[in-house]
Order: sequence, then C-alpha cells, then structure tokens
Amino acid sequence: MSTLVEVLPDLVLDLESPLLRIGRADVVEQLREVEIERWTYDEFADAVYLYLRSPRTLDMVDENVVGAKHGETVSVYDDLGISLVLDNHRRLMGIEILEGRAIASRLGGGIAV
Repeated sequence: MSTLVEVLPDLVLDLESPLLRIGRADVVEQLREVEIERWTYDEFADAVYLYLRSPRTLDMVDENVVGAKHGETVSVYDDLGISLVLDNHRRLMGIEILEGRAIASRLGGGIAV
C-alpha cells in the first residue's frame, strides 16, 4: 500500500498551507504518513474520495469499547475544494476532492469504484 505523499505529493503540498492557516498542524503531520487504502471517483459529481489508513494505532479501550467513527470534517473548500475527514480519535481517514478528474487520472492504476 502506498502513502498519500508518495502517490500525490502535489496534493499534500497544496493542503499544507491552508491547514496551517486554520491551525490544523495535527492534520498536516498525518498527510505524510497515511496510506491510500482505496479510492472512488463519481464522474457525475466530478469528485474523488480517498479512503485512507492511518498508521496511528488505538489502545485496546479505544479500539474495542469506544470504537472509531466519524469525528469531524475539516474543509479547505474555499481554497481548494477539498474536505478532510477525521475519526473521533482525530486520525485522518478520508479526503473528498471536488473537481477531481485530474486526481482520478493520476491515480489511474488504483481501485476505481
């Protein structure tokens, strides 16, 4: 499995500045470590969704009792048309990219659903 920064280094660079501007250095750190698990492209909406896997593991209580579910969505829509999805443990789990045709073509060999 490839990391986001290996596959889409330009995207990571484009996200860093807007995230730092809104005080989300915690998310910037994760951009360099998450792996792309799979991705989907909706041609009608021209949107790509990247499903990410965080290397940040949970302790036994968080994993088995609390669980992982949607925590928050961080939007850099005004700057880039991108939303980042974090779980309730503040781990980066997904990225939605509007006007994503160029990203989908760069991902080409990946899993399109």
